[in-house]
Amino acid sequence: MVTIGLIEDDSALRRNFEAFFKMDENLQILFSVPSIEHFLQLKPAQPEGPFIVFLDIGLPGISGLQGISIIASYFHNVHLVILTGESSEETVWNAISKGANGYLLKPFSFSDLKKQIEIVRNGGALISPEVAQKLISHVNNITKPVENQYVTLFTPRENEVIDQLLNGFTYKEIAIALSISVTTVNDHLKNIYAKLGVNSKGELISKLLNERIMNKNKDGLINWRIPWLIVLLIVAYGILYCWRSFPIISGYGAKNMCSAIFVAGRGEQQEREQELGFFPMKYGTFTVDYKDSSVTGSVLGFAKRKAIYRKGLGATLVSELTEEQVRAQSFALATPPAINQDTVNWPMGNKTSDSFPSPAINRQELEKAVADAFVEKDSTKPVRTRAVIVLYNGEPIAERYGTGFSKDTRLAGWSMTKSITNTLIGMLVKQGKLDITAPAPVPEWSDMKDNRHLITIRDLLQQSSGLKFNEEYSRSSDATRMLFQHADMGAYTATHLLKHAPGEVFYYSSGNTNILSRIIRQTVGESGYHVFPYDSLFYKLGMYSAVMEPDASGTFVGSSYMYATARDWARFGLLYFNNGLYNGQRLLPEEWIQQTTTPAKGAKQGEYGYQFWLNAGEKGNVANRKYPHCPTDMYCADGFEGQFVFIVPSKKLVVVRLGLTQHDNFNADLFLSHIISAVH
Repeated sequence: MVTIGLIEDDSALRRNFEAFFKMDENLQILFSVPSIEHFLQLKPAQPEGPFIVFLDIGLPGISGLQGISIIASYFHNVHLVILTGESSEETVWNAISKGANGYLLKPFSFSDLKKQIEIVRNGGALISPEVAQKLISHVNNITKPVENQYVTLFTPRENEVIDQLLNGFTYKEIAIALSISVTTVNDHLKNIYAKLGVNSKGELISKLLNERIMNKNKDGLINWRIPWLIVLLIVAYGILYCWRSFPIISGYGAKNMCSAIFVAGRGEQQEREQELGFFPMKYGTFTVDYKDSSVTGSVLGFAKRKAIYRKGLGATLVSELTEEQVRAQSFALATPPAINQDTVNWPMGNKTSDSFPSPAINRQELEKAVADAFVEKDSTKPVRTRAVIVLYNGEPIAERYGTGFSKDTRLAGWSMTKSITNTLIGMLVKQGKLDITAPAPVPEWSDMKDNRHLITIRDLLQQSSGLKFNEEYSRSSDATRMLFQHADMGAYTATHLLKHAPGEVFYYSSGNTNILSRIIRQTVGESGYHVFPYDSLFYKLGMYSAVMEPDASGTFVGSSYMYATARDWARFGLLYFNNGLYNGQRLLPEEWIQQTTTPAKGAKQGEYGYQFWLNAGEKGNVANRKYPHCPTDMYCADGFEGQFVFIVPSKKLVVVRLGLTQHDNFNADLFLSHIISAVH
């Protein structure tokens, strides 16, 4: 049993903490108060067993930094963890030096917190990776070889004694190292004490650290030996980095390979060489089990993660739940129509006209623009274009595929899936089941006193929720933890606190989209949810190859996980080109496309609407836009590693480009502008 204490003035966060701790029978709450003053009035008893106190810094009255010594002196063997949004080097260093055992930055995941509590229980330290970086940076600043007023204060021998002392040697060891007696060492130390006005070895070391006193080596240069504490910090950071990063590496690789093999029907070798051939993925080990349709990943034998394929659902990374629990899930799934699309006319089928729209399109110029997308100019940084298809006035006029890919190959859309999620929301709006101007129906935000209650569905659509969510993929972040470590991605994101007022600041976040996906599930209901995207959207567009993949809780990962052929991605673009009409049927509200392509208030470059990227440009300066060589009415679905569905109404174009561009060296602006140049 671990006993918990909490001193936090944010009442909403305090309630969330209490609710979380009460759900775990291995945790018990000793106290939960808003200030140090309340704690002192409460005078709680000393608990038995492991004891952790979470302490906010920015408290009213006595600050959290001042409270560290109060808490530490009140309890025996307490683990004191700072809980704050303040991450400056000075504050972090002050907290640790005053006696804090850990430092946790807001916002955080409660499920992550549970794992970290276990680390503290076993004698470890609870420190956010960002904080570990701050500590190392602070130590590096302390230990930089700078000149100072004390260098000439000591004799050469006194400098040698100081150097040995800072390396942790005892007086006897110093005497042996310098070939002098222990008495002489003591004499030198007395002189050093006198020069610095200190009375003990502890005061001396503290003074040396604070004043950056360093001794000169034989060449007259400043030399500093790193104390053992710094080494421990570096080792701790390395362990923490691995603990955070390895599950993401193994999870990313296992999920991607599982989808590539069992959803896209691709071979292992190409997947290993291309998708997983970059740093740090190449250090992972990924094993395919064709018997149970799964892939297991690990890094150096650690952090094993497993992704499983289920027919009709695609690949799912097993996170937080057991594999047995995930496999035991039972959902009503859609049944695709028994249609041979090769016998049906476009767009519901694959039969296309042999006629070419001349002279409206310069065929030679168009074919060159498409071919150029497949040219590899730098073999060390391949763009790997895998598919391009161009529609003019709704009809295919150009189509090309890379080696090993065809019109039947399902390809990942990554964040183009966000635009699918927007479409599903729009369909529910048309059915009268959702009001995008109302507060988002998120259970965690239902309390009217919770400032997140003000977040609307429109705010989520426009990536303007104001939630403090870190969308970064080069390291462990909110986005990577969500995608590769959590069973319910929407619920995980919903626990994050506000950073900005809702509707004011544009910040692109996959978390916002997965909250929307969760709202879709709640709105449609369990009996029809997994059928809904297929029967209501994909099959009505002729997108029979489309596969949306769920997280371990069963909710579609609306931010990132959908596979479809290039032709089916083009069919999706055609729905928007036709203003929400398809095959004579209205699927979206009449005003939905106009709303989707209206820039969010916080998108200062006019670059984002409802889960689509725009090219509207800055107000009063349209030249400042995302795609300067393309028309301002162009908008697109945009996915990781160069996935695009461009819609250009003024040029009657829908253009799809799919690939694996890992070096950000595919110029989508010029690619599209060259295709547009072929339109006369």
